[in-house]
Amino acid sequence: MNPVKTQTSEDTVHNSGRIDGSIQKQGQPKRYSELDSMRGLAALTVFFSHFVMGNVITGPVCVALRMSPAHIIWDGSSAVIFFFVLSGFVLALPYINNRERYLELLSFYFKRTLRIFPAFIFAILFSVALKEWLYDPHINIQNYSGWLNSFWKWNINENIIQLRNTLIMIGPGYNTDLFNPVIWSLTVEMNISFLIPFLILSIKKNDFVFNILFILVLIYLGIHIWIVVFYVGIMLARYSSLLGSYIARASSLLMTLSFIAAIVLYTCRSTFRIVDWEIYPTYITTLGSCLFIILALYNDGFSRFLKNKVCTFLGKVSYSFYLVHLPILITVASLFPYRNDYSLIPVFFISLSSALAISFLMYKYIETPFQKLSHNIVSKYAFWKKLNSNDYLRKISQSQIIFKSKYGFYCCLKKNM
Repeated sequence: MNPVKTQTSEDTVHNSGRIDGSIQKQGQPKRYSELDSMRGLAALTVFFSHFVMGNVITGPVCVALRMSPAHIIWDGSSAVIFFFVLSGFVLALPYINNRERYLELLSFYFKRTLRIFPAFIFAILFSVALKEWLYDPHINIQNYSGWLNSFWKWNINENIIQLRNTLIMIGPGYNTDLFNPVIWSLTVEMNISFLIPFLILSIKKNDFVFNILFILVLIYLGIHIWIVVFYVGIMLARYSSLLGSYIARASSLLMTLSFIAAIVLYTCRSTFRIVDWEIYPTYITTLGSCLFIILALYNDGFSRFLKNKVCTFLGKVSYSFYLVHLPILITVASLFPYRNDYSLIPVFFISLSSALAISFLMYKYIETPFQKLSHNIVSKYAFWKKLNSNDYLRKISQSQIIFKSKYGFYCCLKKNM
């Protein structure tokens, strides 16, 4: 997934963090390593969060840190919200401000499926293998938290159908916590992926005031919370250049205040002692996530930090790391007796190093090959062009969603003139 002036969507930018829908060679959307690094750091905080939750680390210092913005270091809940905002942002970025490029529905769905499912399927099977061959529930795991002990109570012979449902993310009684508890967010990602082209179209064809009003209406009507979060991420992609131009011109004081605001908004549950998944704190965290994305792309110092080798590596392996870190943590905890807080040190380092190693292998041998495969299939084989040129699909992808207000909101599709 960089001198500031008013830009058009056709401008190609790099050095100062300015972004647009520019396209690289061979039709590949431009990637911004800062965004990958942010995703990697967020995945790392999820690991820290699960480690703390699994080991009931207490004490006055820990409690004080948990109820402060310092909680950002292990704020896993906010990290998941950040993932959703960032997904909406990066998926919309190649199209949202590019008048010459329309999102081809079938190609988008095909690429999205091959992006999510191969590593996802491996992670589920990997979790089953760990539970069956290495996990020891009888000796050591009982000394850890009730949260960590609540997982992996199943017998594989009695849950073959559940395994099938999990591998395809659908089915009656599909239980996201059964084999690998982190996959609930991947189910959300995959489901909303089917809506993203239409959300992009809506934001692309309507003005700022309407989009803000539409978000407020969605919130008021109680529309699924994650749809709203993705919508905000897509909207951020449209107006990121404008917002970034203000950030890039900001004084040092204003920049510092922007970082403080991002941290406070992002960690609002802990900062304001809101500890559950209530709707409005989620939207506050969404705003903090948006501010972090803009700062990552438009603040030179922050951007340089995110381009260091460690952050870049974390960004590359972030998806696989997120998928495998908790099964590894559960397994390692079951193999090491908990006697005191010092006994947690080997659990932490073995779990972290193992998860990073496995995720690197997954990135190299699963994620990268399948991404290349999806791109090659879509770009080289003529039948994809024929499918995407289908009159009905073309009318959808080149339509204009218009929302009007008269006795309430309604929408219609109108062909571009």
